[in-house]
Amino acid sequence: MYLLVKNIHVTTAVISLSLFLLRAYWLRTDSRLFRSVWVKVLPHANDTILLTCALFLLHTLHLSPVGQPWIAAKLLALVAYIGVGAVALRSSGTSRRQLVSTLVASAIFVYIAGVAVAHHPASWWLLI
Repeated sequence: MYLLVKNIHVTTAVISLSLFLLRAYWLRTDSRLFRSVWVKVLPHANDTILLTCALFLLHTLHLSPVGQPWIAAKLLALVAYIGVGAVALRSSGTSRRQLVSTLVASAIFVYIAGVAVAHHPASWWLLI
């Protein structure tokens, strides 16, 4: 069961980033697809599965953000990713701010992935 949930977690993480980048692109290009109902619902459904899997993995492995600094780093970075991502996907604001916040949110996502792979807050730097 662990391996299945871990694979679902990783897959939904990739889907989450893909949907974020797609929505950011559609917003920048003023596509009507950005305002589609499924575009508003699907990312939230996917992220719910992603977080549910994360909680299951934490419970199964008896891990805690208090006892594992890498998990605390992932959670803090997740909060930052959500905040910066929300700025990126607002339809109001400057095009430059949307572009910069999309790039920053993507960088935070890459950091989170690195923390998950390295099991260390140093993320990808630990693996270099």
